[in-house]
Amino acid sequence: LPAAPADHLLYPAQLLLPFWGYGVSRPGWDDGMSFSLGFAALGLATLSVAVWRGGPDRRPWFFIGVAAAAALLAMPPLGYLWQIPLLARTLRYPWQMLGFAALGLSVLAGVSLWQKEELRRLPAFAALLTIVLLAMYPNLEPQFVADPLPAEPEAIYGDNQIVLLAHAFEVDNPAEGTDLHPVEPYIPLADSAPLSPGDTFYLQVWWQAIEPPAADYKVFAHVVDAAGQVITQVDVQPQNGQRPTSTWLPGEWIADRYAFTLPPDSSPPAQVWLGLYHPDTLARLPVAGDPEGRAVLDVR
Repeated sequence: LPAAPADHLLYPAQLLLPFWGYGVSRPGWDDGMSFSLGFAALGLATLSVAVWRGGPDRRPWFFIGVAAAAALLAMPPLGYLWQIPLLARTLRYPWQMLGFAALGLSVLAGVSLWQKEELRRLPAFAALLTIVLLAMYPNLEPQFVADPLPAEPEAIYGDNQIVLLAHAFEVDNPAEGTDLHPVEPYIPLADSAPLSPGDTFYLQVWWQAIEPPAADYKVFAHVVDAAGQVITQVDVQPQNGQRPTSTWLPGEWIADRYAFTLPPDSSPPAQVWLGLYHPDTLARLPVAGDPEGRAVLDVR
C-alpha cells in the first residue's frame, strides 16, 4: 500500500485536462498518469441532465450520485475518509474511485438518447458519435518507452529494493547552438578530450524501485583515482531533493545527474563508487557482489 494515500488524492483540474501521460502514479499535482474523465463524457452527461430535467424517471439520480460521490472521494475534501482502514485496504490509491465515476458518467451520457427520440436520428446521432470519436482519438496514440530497456541491471541495492538500470558519463557540449538549431547540452565523455584538473563531468543514472523504499536514502558518488584515493564526491538526495526515495513507486524510472569538478593537481579519475545510505544511521544499502555497498563504475 502507498505510504500515505492522501498523497495520491487528485486536484479538480486533473479530472478535466488531458495533459498527463501514461507513467506511474506519484504524489503531487504532476502525476505521471492520466486521470481525465474527459470533456466529452462530462458534456454529454450535462446534455442528458438538461434533457431529463429531473423527470418522473428517478433512475438517473442513482448514476449522478455514483459519479459525484466517486469523484469527491478521490479529491482532498473527503481525503480524511482514507484514514478508515477498510477503505484504505480495499483500494490501493484514491484515484481508483474514478472507475466508478466513469461508469456513472457513461450511463448518464446515454440518457439523452433514451429520453429524446430526436437525438437518435440523423444528423444529431452522427454529431454525438463524432464528438465521442474525436474525444477518444488522442488516447489511441501508442505510447512508447524512449530509452532502450537494459537486459539486466548494473547493480542491485538492498534486498532487491532498488536497482541501477544504466549509467553514462558525459561532459558539457562545447558546440554553440542557436534558437533555430539547438544542440544537446551534453555529449558522451568518450567523444570529448581527456579530463584535466578543473574540468567538470557528469554521471547520468537511471534508478528503478522494485519495492517501495523503506526510507529517504541519500546518494553518495565518490570519484577515485587509479590508486583508490577519493578525488571528489557528492552526497545528495535524488534530483536535489525533488524525488526522495520514499516517493519512488515500483517500476518507476528515476533519472538523476551528478556533477563532479576535478580539483587542481588531481589525478585522472578512474572510477566512481555509487551507493545509497541512510542519512541518520549512515548505514549503506548492501549491493549484490560488493561488500562495501557500492556499484563500481569505470570512468570512460
